[in-house]
Formats: sequence, C-alpha cells, structure tokens
Amino acid sequence: MTKKIALIGSAPSSVALAPYDDPSWEIWACSPGSRPHLKRCDAFFELHKWEPHQSWFAKEYVEFLAAFRGPVYTAEMIPTFPTATLYPKEEMVEKYGPYFFTSSLSWMFALAMESGATEIGMWGIDMSAQEEWFFQRSGCHFFIWEAKRRGITVTIPPQSDLLRPPPLYGFCEQDPMHAKLFARAAELDHRIAVATHNANAANQEIMYLRGAREDLEYILKTWVADTQAIARTAWTLPTPEPSPQFFQPMINTAGDVAGEMKARAGVSDRMNAFIKNAAAVELNTQPAELGKMPETMTWSSTPAIPLGNGLGA
Repeated sequence: MTKKIALIGSAPSSVALAPYDDPSWEIWACSPGSRPHLKRCDAFFELHKWEPHQSWFAKEYVEFLAAFRGPVYTAEMIPTFPTATLYPKEEMVEKYGPYFFTSSLSWMFALAMESGATEIGMWGIDMSAQEEWFFQRSGCHFFIWEAKRRGITVTIPPQSDLLRPPPLYGFCEQDPMHAKLFARAAELDHRIAVATHNANAANQEIMYLRGAREDLEYILKTWVADTQAIARTAWTLPTPEPSPQFFQPMINTAGDVAGEMKARAGVSDRMNAFIKNAAAVELNTQPAELGKMPETMTWSSTPAIPLGNGLGA
C-alpha cells in the first residue's frame, strides 16, 4: 500500500511547489510562515510553548489553529484547540534516541515513518541559515538516511539544498575547492580588518570635525558683529582694587582675629605685587624682583578654576 506524506516548512525557495493539488499526498505542515501557502493541510505541528500573548504568535495564526479541522500536534494540551493532540514524544525518543530531534521537521519525519509512509517529501525546507546548519540540519539528515535505510523514498525538490551532505571532516581538505575557498576567506578577513581600521579612523576624523564645527559656530555667533554696533557697546569702567576679604588663604589661626588680619594683609601685599608685575609684563619691562601669587587660593569658599574662551584655551 502506498502512503505519501509531504512535510511543509516555510523556506520560500520551494514551499509553494508542494503537491497541494495531488490528493495522493497527505500534507503535514508546521511554522506560522507556511500558513499563507497552504492550499490544504491534513495535520499541523505546533510544538513550541504555547504563548499566544507573545508577538511570534500572530492573531491570524492563533485563529487558524483554533479553526483547524485536522490534528494539531502539540507538546502540551491546549484547551482552545478542539483538535489538539499530544505528540508521542516518549515513544519516539525510545525508538530513535535523543540526539537528532533538533527541529519540528525531525519530529514530523519520525512520526511519518511510524505512520507507515512509503514516500516522504520535504518542501519549504532548506535549513541553510547558520543556526540551522549547525543545530537543526543534522537531525533532518539523520532521518533522511534512516528512511533510505528502511526503503522509504525521500523526495526533495532541486530548489532545496537540504540533500547536500556537509564536508567530510579532514578529507575535505584534499579538495582543491576547499583550498580555494580557504584562501578567499583569508583574503576577506584581511580586507575586513583594513576596512574596520579605516572606519575607526574615519569615525575619529568625524568627531574632530564636529568639534571644529562647534568651535566655528561659537566664533560665528560670538565674535562676528557690525563695527558700528561694537562702537556703541564700548565703554571703560574703573578697576577697583581687589578686596582682600574675598581671598582667604589657609591659616591655622581660626578664631585669632589678629592672626587673620595679618594673613589678609599678606595676601593684599602679594596681590599688589602681582598687579605690578602684570603691568610690567604688559609694558615689556622686567621688574627687579617678581612677586609670586600663592599656588593655592580660594575665591570665597570655592576653589578658583581656569577660565576658557570656548576654543579649548
């Protein structure tokens, strides 16, 4: 007796090519991505944890499963699905082992063999993405080989690359194509490193140019003005002698009024010397002895900080 079962995934390369119009095939599907392509479907598999409030369970997909007339194989009973059917996990693991159930398609393939299929087809299944290649594809390869060993025909369209075996470890290095692709990979790695270096340098230049642009904007908005306007704003104010009461050098005579006055008088003398020296420098003269300002001074109770002009100076 002939029994043909088509397993349907969601890969766009061949999902639309399945034998939907051939009644001799049973159609088993999985994945929300396959739903829009299904002209008909006899069984559906949703083995993930049922979380309809999550974004990956779209409203249309939930409604589709709730209205599905054939069995919906699940990992847990879902009351909102009238045809929900628990997948026989223990039976399958006992018979095929725990190593190759790496995707919904593996579970579907095992059940198809146990259902007495004489031919199993796979449409919409590539598993060419990296995460599927390393984890899921080997499971499908195992069941394809198991079906072949049992004399079950496996049909896969040429648009799928699922039947391509992986490189044979060690021996693949004898293939000239391996040497060619290995050299190409080294070339691309080098070019990526160069491009990354250039990108980093370009990013640094962008940051520098943005800073220069901000400085230019500051100058443009601060130092560009009409000469007549500047003339109207020019005036001279008398410069008062700094009051020593604002300069409080560190003294150890807290509460000693005489000591504090003496310290303030010292500050006043040093301020006068500083002003005299500044005037001498302005006139390009050199006094016989330059007075020095104290290295640490405070303005009231806050340490004085160097003032900039907006240009980094």
